[in-house]
Amino acid sequence: MNSAQEGIEMTLEAAGSPRAVVAVAASAGGVEALIGLVASLPVDFPGSVLVVLHIPAGGPSVLPGILTRAGKLPARHPYDGEPLAPGTIFVAPPDRHLEVEDSQVRLTYGPRQNRHRPSADALLRSAASTYGLRCAGVVLSGTMDDGAAGLRTIGAAGGLTLVQTPSEAAFPGMPTAAIEEAHPQIVCTVGEMGDALVTWLESLPAHALEVPMTVDPEPVSGDDLTPFTCPDCGGSLWSHDEHGVRRFRCRVGHSFSTDGLLLGKREALEAAL
Repeated sequence: MNSAQEGIEMTLEAAGSPRAVVAVAASAGGVEALIGLVASLPVDFPGSVLVVLHIPAGGPSVLPGILTRAGKLPARHPYDGEPLAPGTIFVAPPDRHLEVEDSQVRLTYGPRQNRHRPSADALLRSAASTYGLRCAGVVLSGTMDDGAAGLRTIGAAGGLTLVQTPSEAAFPGMPTAAIEEAHPQIVCTVGEMGDALVTWLESLPAHALEVPMTVDPEPVSGDDLTPFTCPDCGGSLWSHDEHGVRRFRCRVGHSFSTDGLLLGKREALEAAL
């Protein structure tokens, strides 16, 4: 750890752990939605905010600077193992999953989920697993359905689930999929989300229970072997039930929704042709 990281860690230890975490997922059209969301958060927001935006693996990300200028909270790319801090926005860097574990940020080069790294589902599931009732999940503008399964997991863990109003989203695919699959508690505009999150945080008991919701990335007993192969690695695919929704995964750890699998197979076929 370099001196800058040591300075950050000392500051975070003084600030203490966040009361809750807010995991946010966005894709196409998501920058504008994220700007509206962070602008609605107060300067004394007591939770940590973690953001996944689908971006190309090889390109730089200037999102932390954009979000810092847009709102009252500082935003940055974290380092692996950095402690979570209240009133801070942690943004996934390119080509790394952003997850939470033991009140720390984890950056991993794990298998793609729904063909994305960073993956919204990976973030939302880890937040549910670590924080349970003290976790909120937010799905904003984007295409396809990354984030829907993770939001459903947060709901199953007792956390708060919010989705951007599809008519407001530049790309309503992700919000619509999240509404259909996760049945969120709140569907609203991004400008209304700040008040909703503050109200939720104020309603949390002082020692809200954490409910583990670990999702095993490996095929397990009871999963069904399918005739399909993984679009990413060519391995066998197993299907499994994830809180009432069908998902597919291979032994490497690549995972797909039904729509994501169909898209992946279509792209693999076109590449072969």
